[in-house]
Amino acid sequence: MDRLKVSKLGLIIMIATVGLTLIGCATGPEPYPTVNDDAIKKKEYAAMEDHTLIFGYIAREKSVFSFGERKLPIVEFAQINPEGEAMFISPGRSGSFFFIQPVPIDSSLHLIFHRYKEGRTTYYTYEGLQKGYDITINAIKPGLYYAGSYLLQSVGEDSGSWISFIMSPDGFLPNGDHTELEGLKDLLKKMKNTEWEELITARIEELKNES
Repeated sequence: MDRLKVSKLGLIIMIATVGLTLIGCATGPEPYPTVNDDAIKKKEYAAMEDHTLIFGYIAREKSVFSFGERKLPIVEFAQINPEGEAMFISPGRSGSFFFIQPVPIDSSLHLIFHRYKEGRTTYYTYEGLQKGYDITINAIKPGLYYAGSYLLQSVGEDSGSWISFIMSPDGFLPNGDHTELEGLKDLLKKMKNTEWEELITARIEELKNES
């Protein structure tokens, strides 16, 4: 009898442990931004006086089999201003929303790599420093910078036709799916308990009053 009780107790503990693990995986925080593969946590964010906090949206084009926005799991930028610090940055993410930890003024961040999966195939794209349908973000002044909303989509001559799914090259094009106000609200969740929180809140109120 005692042996049976112990077995039941062990089973209950095992189920509870697995359940908590799955919940943690489903609801855990998105990763922090990383610089050269090192996570940059809130306490390490630079001051507002001479840094720019960049945020925006980046997603994949919808397919006939998808519902809603499709996230790009891996995105990486390089700091390409030769006068600045060399950095490879992976933004903090939440769905299609992204933010980059405060970077020094005059940083120039160019998207160089992204990865996504379609069915059983994983696509790796190294944009390099090519120009055209790319994303380059320049930190011109201190404070907040809304980089915009971008969509990875077919940009070739056959764009918009069924054949574009196979034949056309991909590129990042601006779209109007999101606004700065939306971005600020998402950013606020990430920047709670930092010196940037007050500035974000003030900008939110400013945009609300304009509308």
